[in-house]
Amino acid sequence: MKSLSILTSKLTSQSPSSILFGGFIDKIELSVSEYNISVNKIKSKKMFYANEKREGRFHTLQLFKNIDISAYYNKQGFIYKLKLNPSAEESWFEFYQKSKKLWSLFDLYQLKILRLDLTIDIREDFKSISSGIIVKYKQSSDVFKKSSITGFNFGSGDEVIKVYNRSIKAKIPFPCTRIEILLKGKKLPIKNIKEFILLVNNKDNFKLFNPFKNITLNRIKINNNIKSENALRAKFQLEITPYFYFKKIHNTNGNFGRNFKKIIELTPHKTQPAEIIEKGLEQFFNKPFKKYKNGLNNECSLTIKYNKQQKNIRLLNQRSRYEA
Repeated sequence: MKSLSILTSKLTSQSPSSILFGGFIDKIELSVSEYNISVNKIKSKKMFYANEKREGRFHTLQLFKNIDISAYYNKQGFIYKLKLNPSAEESWFEFYQKSKKLWSLFDLYQLKILRLDLTIDIREDFKSISSGIIVKYKQSSDVFKKSSITGFNFGSGDEVIKVYNRSIKAKIPFPCTRIEILLKGKKLPIKNIKEFILLVNNKDNFKLFNPFKNITLNRIKINNNIKSENALRAKFQLEITPYFYFKKIHNTNGNFGRNFKKIIELTPHKTQPAEIIEKGLEQFFNKPFKKYKNGLNNECSLTIKYNKQQKNIRLLNQRSRYEA
């Protein structure tokens, strides 16, 4: 397969227009309550920015001025959770090196993952992407803004899939659709970042785990050679209704296939979400930042040399561990 140009961070107005996709980690939440580190201890260390913020009812501490890492603390002043956005940086190498002083207090690679948000950006308008999207096994709900549909949520609980018009939400000057998957609890088969990095580097296991594998993007085409009431219904309703919702409406008696199979043609996109996130994460963890390339500590790499060092680390291969 021809190599794809995929960013390891969100598409922005600074991204080359030739790059159509981004696949990245949007957020990682880590448990640190067992370390019993207080906000005062962080503030006393001049190496931290330590700017206090409020996120709703939560008390947070912005640890760095130019790195997206926040610490959540309780009423007693002890930090119980870290929230990271590593893909705000060019690569894992860059993120790790810029935030390295924090990991002298916390063992980054052994911290328990509470929540993992994986995301892809597609440089295409929301209507085009949402019209033919199919998400297996998940119920959907609409997200409205100013009387128009700007997104959909699929699922609930430990796995939520969000599809929305990022052009509107982020106010960016080009068409962009985001597909975001929030994982926690039983939907997270990995315990910590070390396991996640090893999982990304094991293609077979990552394909089993890949939460985007149940999402398919399609082009919709109506067969105009068929003249019937159902053909007219499909032609006009699919102009304003996504395929998955149209199917839900017209499949109450299980007759959708019989009534519309020859009328509606679905052509899968050449590049699907599962491939975008797989390649984006692989590049993110393997690509050293130029500034740190020489003499880089192997503890945060996925290079061939590092992989050889990791042969003695047992990575469970049971299908049940990574399959949804």
